[in-house]
This record gives sequence, structure tokens and C-alpha cells, in this order.
Amino acid sequence: MVDVNTYITILRIHNFFSTALWLILPILGLWGIFLAIRKQELNVVYSRALFICGQLVVIVQGVVGIILWISEGWPAQGWLHILLGAIAALFLVGVSIYVRDDTSNRAQWIYAAGAFLLFVIALLASSTG
Repeated sequence: MVDVNTYITILRIHNFFSTALWLILPILGLWGIFLAIRKQELNVVYSRALFICGQLVVIVQGVVGIILWISEGWPAQGWLHILLGAIAALFLVGVSIYVRDDTSNRAQWIYAAGAFLLFVIALLASSTG
């Protein structure tokens, strides 16, 4: 068990990354839709931005969440919050595996939809924790 001040600080960091996802993912989704509507193929800049700003933030938030879990126990809603966090951590990896080396406009649509779906998963997870 950690002291209350340390716990609150770690919880604020976890909430900060949650808010960052709420802000970043819709922007990435809109950017992806914009590129897809313009019939552009999936480019490296967009896919890397989605990976760095989406996937890495989810992973960092998950690590902070695990620290909270170890230090204080279960989140308020228990398994559902943890399940949604695990889905969020694996979601873009699954999208990448599904698309593989496809750089067509179809892949651009899939990544844009993936950004919006990850946003929904993040909202659901935050409503359970």
C-alpha cells in the first residue's frame, strides 16, 4: 500500500492519459476520414501518428493503471475496466495485423474507423473506472 498523496498523484496521471486519449483519438479519426475521402492511400505519417499518439498512450495508461491496481486493488467496476483496458491495448495491434501491408484507400478507412472505435473503447473504460 502506498500513502494517499502518492496514490492520488498516480491516479491523476492515469486520468491525464485518459483525457489525452479523448482529445487525440477524435482528431486522428477525423484526419483519417479526411485522407480517406480524398481517396488517399494509407501513408506512413498517419499510421505512425496513430501508433504513437494512440497505441503508446494506451500502453502508458495501462502501465499506470497496473501500478494503481497493485498499490490499491481493484478499480471501482472491477473486471470490466480491466477488460476494456486490455481490449484498448490490443485493438490497434489487431487492426494492423488485419490490414497488414495494405496501403490502399481501404486501409485508410479501416485505420480511421479504428481510431474512432478506440475512442469509444476509451470512453467506455473511463466510465467504468
